[in-house]
Amino acid sequence: MTEAERWKALAQGGRLTSTLRAEDRVTRFRPDIEYEVKLDAPDHCGDDPGELLNLVCRDIGDGHLLLDACGTRAQMSPRYLLDGTTELSLFRYEGEDLLKIKNHEVLDLAGCPVMRSFEAFRYGRRDIDAELARRDARPIGGLHKLRAKNFLLDLAETAVYSIAATVCVNTSGDVQRQVEIEYFGTVRPDALPADEGDCVSSLVAVAQAVRLRSAITLTPTSARKFDLVRVAAEGRHPRERG
Repeated sequence: MTEAERWKALAQGGRLTSTLRAEDRVTRFRPDIEYEVKLDAPDHCGDDPGELLNLVCRDIGDGHLLLDACGTRAQMSPRYLLDGTTELSLFRYEGEDLLKIKNHEVLDLAGCPVMRSFEAFRYGRRDIDAELARRDARPIGGLHKLRAKNFLLDLAETAVYSIAATVCVNTSGDVQRQVEIEYFGTVRPDALPADEGDCVSSLVAVAQAVRLRSAITLTPTSARKFDLVRVAAEGRHPRERG
């Protein structure tokens, strides 16, 4: 069995990415930076992220993209805070308190916004409280988030991407439905992106391929979860920007 045949067999069982990670074969480009394309999904897709993800992924699998349909699900209710331009979100994940610290930038490439986010994490109440104590963060609000996630392997570049569908509801009842495609890593270390531009170009190409194969219309966006929280806090509609 060739390596490509083994990958396809693992992907059919939804075990490709977890196996590669267990074998320590996925190398990150810049572990502290998240590169992500966000796509708005139509309102008629409903409130089940698993069904939304199936509509997006059901025709992926031919050509150079290999679908690892692990179907991982999660739900959480993050509370958001803002310290200057730094976004903080506090929630429980897999039974543990977690604080995510993010700074966002939007790279616009050929009409497809790419979110470049510098990320850090604090785990457990002691480290979280210490981090918050040294900041001047003000609470913004919260939301409820449902997520379903698969992975994609680009066989040509041996690059791994996560593809997730999220359905989020803010405290005003506004709903945000999105598909998020994130560069995850590379199986062959010698195939790592040469630079950030290379990484972003590959990500955009995969996002465009997903859009072409999707059973629903997906629209590139730079709207964040934080934006959904903030419009509720300010009493605005989610589509009112600014």
